[in-house]
Amino acid sequence: MPEQSAFDEYLILLQIGPAVLRTVPVLAIDLADPQQRIFWCSRLLDDLFGYGRHELDGQPLNVLMHEQDREAHGEHWKRYQQSPGNRTMNAGVWVSGMKKDGSEVKVQVSLCPGEIGKKD
Repeated sequence: MPEQSAFDEYLILLQIGPAVLRTVPVLAIDLADPQQRIFWCSRLLDDLFGYGRHELDGQPLNVLMHEQDREAHGEHWKRYQQSPGNRTMNAGVWVSGMKKDGSEVKVQVSLCPGEIGKKD
């Protein structure tokens, strides 16, 4: 099978994306943004964390974390930026997230860096 370019993958995502995004909570942040601001998230993620549509846009990622986890996450983020790649973090382990109302939600987190809409 020939290797797919990032643009080919993007075209495939456009075809299957709507179905996937209805079943998987997804968010996007710019790896170059030191504030780790959310620039897009799926409706399912909004619902999971109790936010209205686009309410998380522009918010720092740490609004979805317990306050005591934010500093450690910042250190993990710095290391990740030095060597980004696909990663499943704490595979099989549920971590605590914070919903808008302050209650806890258990999630599993993976990272998948990429450039959306850029042709190779």
